[in-house]
Amino acid sequence: MPRLISAIAALALLAPLDVFSPGRCAGQSAPQGFSAQPQPQPPTAAQSGPPVQPEPPVQPEPMEECEVIARVNGQVVTACEVLWQVNLLLEDKLDQIPPDQLPEVKRQLLKRHLMSALDIKILYSDFRRKAPTADLNAIHENLSKTFEEKEVPKLMKRFGVENAHELPARLAEMGTSIREQQADFYQTMIARSWINESVNINREVLPDDLLAYYREHAEEYDFPTQARWEELMVRFSNFPSKSAAYRAMAEMGNLAYRAAVAQPDKSQPAFAAIAKARSQGFNAAEGGLNDWTTKGSLADERVDEALFTVPVGQMSPILESDRGFHIVRVIERQQAGRKPFTEVQNEIRDKILRRRTDLAFADKLDELRSTARIWTVFDGDIDSVEYAAARSPKAKRR
Repeated sequence: MPRLISAIAALALLAPLDVFSPGRCAGQSAPQGFSAQPQPQPPTAAQSGPPVQPEPPVQPEPMEECEVIARVNGQVVTACEVLWQVNLLLEDKLDQIPPDQLPEVKRQLLKRHLMSALDIKILYSDFRRKAPTADLNAIHENLSKTFEEKEVPKLMKRFGVENAHELPARLAEMGTSIREQQADFYQTMIARSWINESVNINREVLPDDLLAYYREHAEEYDFPTQARWEELMVRFSNFPSKSAAYRAMAEMGNLAYRAAVAQPDKSQPAFAAIAKARSQGFNAAEGGLNDWTTKGSLADERVDEALFTVPVGQMSPILESDRGFHIVRVIERQQAGRKPFTEVQNEIRDKILRRRTDLAFADKLDELRSTARIWTVFDGDIDSVEYAAARSPKAKRR
């Protein structure tokens, strides 16, 4: 199984974790309105083949029992595995929800997050069934460094803490823990890697494929008339009178003129030092430089017009706006047009491959969903074919 272990580790480094991953019991009490008693389930047929290796042991923590709210192919999902998501979502909104409506709001959010978690369970159960002898300890060890270096900083940002020392208490406040988040990460990355290995994708993109995509999506590669430019500015609010502001702008303009004449390359900035020292524009600290600006996008019509009429490399006259006086200099200008095929063909190749991958993953998930055994506390036994049809991206596009 070394190939699977290395593939999972590589995927953890490269792929963003954008699939909701279920957790383990996080010490959260059962949500209001649910019974904590296990629900009856039809017996699960024994699987053939070698015995499934047991999960690596998780050290017990002093946690309360969570209610079982779903079963997927024999695996259970407890309320507290997803309830922390609900708690985090509602944390800043509790004062906006009437107390008598809060239990139902929590219930609906819990159901929504549960449905997102089922696909991970479906993929993971398929991995456990078809790779029963996989060395989970080795896989987890391979992923542990990635979890510490990549996932912990994401958790800190998501849960709003400044450092890793504050994270355990914050997670406990929401009903989860580092250990449970780590288990979530392991299971999700295994599921993602498993579907990646379970599909065959045609990675050969022919020149005709590239050209066909370029022609069919031509508008994506159109760009409007635009300019890169630099600016000097004084604000009326910083001077006792408009004439005082004009004198300051004129002094700056004289300095800028000498700087522009001394700059032999018209495509290079000339105002940077003056802007940092004297300009009052919003980006003066960055040298007054403005990136590509589309014609007609500026609120001040005089400045906008100057950007597309003054010759490249030359200074504009002093321009007046509602806020102050301006001098602009265009560094580069592009007329409206379309990016050439040679410039975007690599980007197109990547898009075609991503599209093929997305479709292959969707088809594989649809296949697994259509045979999954699913029960939830909300809906009871779920018809797998109906579930697959409802969750399919094809259904959502209709």
